[in-house]
Amino acid sequence: HFEQRALYTEVMIGQASPTPAALSVLTLASMQDSGWYGVDFSVATPLKWGKGEGCGFAEDTCVTDGVPEHEHFCITSNI
Repeated sequence: HFEQRALYTEVMIGQASPTPAALSVLTLASMQDSGWYGVDFSVATPLKWGKGEGCGFAEDTCVTDGVPEHEHFCITSNI
């Protein structure tokens, strides 16, 4: 399974997502590379989670001192 923090809406994150899961080129390529599947890359869904956020989105801290580092992360005082 893929890392949820980096690929939150991907079908292969290993748990249910509150949004429709994307069948990305990453999943299709993994399936093809396994040698067990032939894939049609034209059915891939674009990943929107973290799009345009840069490498820091996947590599940096999500929240610093209670302040989200990226717009995709939120924090609430009720948690």
